[in-house]
Amino acid sequence: MDLIENIQLVRKDGTQVSSSEVFSKQLIGFYFGAGWCAPCRIFTTLLADAYNQIKRDGHEFEIIYVSSDQNVQKFQSYFSELHGDWLAIPFRHEAIKALRQRFRIKGVPVLVIIRTDGTVITDEGRADIQAKGVHAFEHWISQAK
Repeated sequence: MDLIENIQLVRKDGTQVSSSEVFSKQLIGFYFGAGWCAPCRIFTTLLADAYNQIKRDGHEFEIIYVSSDQNVQKFQSYFSELHGDWLAIPFRHEAIKALRQRFRIKGVPVLVIIRTDGTVITDEGRADIQAKGVHAFEHWISQAK
């Protein structure tokens, strides 16, 4: 997907991962959120639990956090405190604005699930996780076919 092509994404521990590595996964989720957002904080823990189980089950799935945090300290605190061991676009990277426009993000939290070619499977990932938990992944895989 050209909007995040050649970006060095970050993990909670500060390690960097090339965005090109993400596109070897079956599905990718873009999680739009912010630490100041109470619904985001609640959803993040649900998403982290589901993500951890999906990964333990051996599925090729990655989440990329797209921050609406107010400053880099709040971004780092929220990302390291509550998030799963997924990736994030560096704070204030120009790709954040482009992704918000591409997926028509007006508020947070939002979880958009895509195929590796950039085709949107659903922009209702949040509702799927809340209703189905870890089984949302199976639902997304069936929609991706």
